[in-house]
Amino acid sequence: MHSYFRFGVVATVAGCLAANACTLFCQFQPSTAAQAQSAQTAPAQILANDDRIQLIGRIDDRNPLRPRLAFPGTEIRLRLHGASMQIVVSSNSDKSALTIVVDHGTPRLQLLHAGSNDLPISVVPAEGDHTFEIIKRTETWQGILTFVSISLPEGATLLPPPMHPVRKLMFVGDSVTCGAGVNNNATCKPDPENPANDAYNSYGLLLGRRLDAEIQLVCYGGRGLVRDYRGLGIADTVLNAPQFLTLSVPSDAPDGGVAWDATRFQPDAILFSLWTNDFNLQKTTP
Repeated sequence: MHSYFRFGVVATVAGCLAANACTLFCQFQPSTAAQAQSAQTAPAQILANDDRIQLIGRIDDRNPLRPRLAFPGTEIRLRLHGASMQIVVSSNSDKSALTIVVDHGTPRLQLLHAGSNDLPISVVPAEGDHTFEIIKRTETWQGILTFVSISLPEGATLLPPPMHPVRKLMFVGDSVTCGAGVNNNATCKPDPENPANDAYNSYGLLLGRRLDAEIQLVCYGGRGLVRDYRGLGIADTVLNAPQFLTLSVPSDAPDGGVAWDATRFQPDAILFSLWTNDFNLQKTTP
């Protein structure tokens, strides 16, 4: 029966070719070739827990496949041999933004929308090896990001990650430490196309780049040492520095905060910049 089946197929194909009526056969062949070509050129998806991807800063990585970035200045860093890549991140708000830097060049603003964001990043010129830094530009209250994956085109490959700097510095503070107002316009009015918050150009990250140090920004706008700008504190279930200092995701919600293991990052020095909001007497938005 097996021989008969093979003979039947050959005979059928021969008959179809002779009669020019083998519609199914002729359609099937190009489809198979197209699928093979598609499989060869499909982008390679690399998940967030790949060892060649560095996560910098206080990041909630309880789920290694979906690490969350809350504090400003948290970063995804990698090295790539190739011309381009695509990174997928999701945001829980429309107010989050990233700074993207390739080969330590000019930083580029990347606005995000709520939900999944597929972000293509290309390199000019394309030849050689390249370093990509994707930095969370905005504060925790402006949105929390989840890193999903990156995709590489055919011929591109991830390289071993760069070495971590030997020096380590931590900056604890309020919105000033977070980089609030760095990009304020002349009228100081919010501009959705150019957020005033810019952790990449905060004093902490500027100093870190100057000293070749790894940085953690542990900061939250409007908060103080004992009370926030409204006069609220721990009795009001409002976090201030002593509380958010222990977290990777700060949240006033009882079940929203995520603890941080302090042994994972031992800074050589810690700079505190607080008390501005403790002494605010306005009790409303400053």
